[in-house]
Amino acid sequence: MSVNSAGSAVNVQQAHVALRQTIQAEQVAAVAVTEAANQAAQRAQQSTVATDVQKSEGTKPVPVEGRGEVVDVEA
Repeated sequence: MSVNSAGSAVNVQQAHVALRQTIQAEQVAAVAVTEAANQAAQRAQQSTVATDVQKSEGTKPVPVEGRGEVVDVEA
């Protein structure tokens, strides 16, 4: 193997290692972003549920005996 070929092989190997490290770093970043997005979605869903519960606490259910009756409503 000539000196140039050996140097090229080392350069290729170093580039391969650098590329592998870059990919690993991107994968770690992608996991972190995905986890943050999932947590934000979960918090938003919990907040929506809490808001819905607060809104429904102020209302009273219609009694069973009052359901299904015909009622005249004047506008």
